[in-house]
Amino acid sequence: MVKVKRDLKLKTTLGVQTCLLPENCDDIEALAIHVKNIGFDYITFRPISNHPKNTYHVKEDLLVKFKENLQKAEQIIDNKFNVFIRWNLYQEEKTYSQCLGLPFIAFVNADGGVYTCGCHLDESEYCYGNLYEQSFSEIWLSKKRMELTKKASETPDFRQCDIICRHHAINKFLWEYSKEPEHVNFI
Repeated sequence: MVKVKRDLKLKTTLGVQTCLLPENCDDIEALAIHVKNIGFDYITFRPISNHPKNTYHVKEDLLVKFKENLQKAEQIIDNKFNVFIRWNLYQEEKTYSQCLGLPFIAFVNADGGVYTCGCHLDESEYCYGNLYEQSFSEIWLSKKRMELTKKASETPDFRQCDIICRHHAINKFLWEYSKEPEHVNFI
């Protein structure tokens, strides 16, 4: 990806996101340096979600536990590379009742499946297609993707969603943007 971006002189931003786990606390700074050296524009660290479908649960606050290591990773920030740490991620609430971010973010699983969101990985009814069978463009422009996006955005079961999912930030923005402003007819 980085090579294509450089070769074609694209202005695309490339980033990496990783979940904090007790097993990777010693690798935080090294991973950030590695991602920077490869040529990505940023790395994001976030705590793992204790999603209802996930059998792996963490009881401790990993942001507190790994604070020193995360702060070391932040020290490699410069004008070409950024480190984002979701310090306040779980202090926010969902203020929207519809998932409007689905047309903007997709999840690609290791098996090549392209899914609506992380909460539906490995669920065939939320799989747009597979990169081993179709190009991303074919999947993204397909009728199936449009239908699944509509279905998933209109009938989200927020009980099945991550506490604060990957679409949360864009959903907050789009939800506020989609509301009609007060006093629209005021002169």
